Amino acid sequence: MRKIIPRFVWIFLYLLPVSSILCCNEVRAANGAAADVGFLFFAPAAKKVDVIGDFNSWNPDSTPLQGPDAAGNWHASVSVPDNTRSIRYDYLVDGKTVIPDPAYPAVSDDFGGKNTLRMMP
Repeated sequence: MRKIIPRFVWIFLYLLPVSSILCCNEVRAANGAAADVGFLFFAPAAKKVDVIGDFNSWNPDSTPLQGPDAAGNWHASVSVPDNTRSIRYDYLVDGKTVIPDPAYPAVSDDFGGKNTLRMMP
């Protein structure tokens, strides 16, 4: 007897890879050497936006975002080792204001503040 799979299951299975790429904005390299992690931050009035995190030793000068574009978004892409399971980061706006990424959960930084926690697929 042949099993019949409901249409919504096929749609879910078809969209699952697409939604994970759109949601996480990460691409694993074919050779498994690195993952490119994309960052997108809305700050139309900012003069400068950097991403600071454990992947760049929290250095405010190592990962500047490009922008703003016409919509007010700043963006950057960073390569992290393939065995990375999570990254912690924040955005540094105009060299003084630290803001967690609103698209991902914020967790304690163990110093009374918050960091963004992004799990890698």
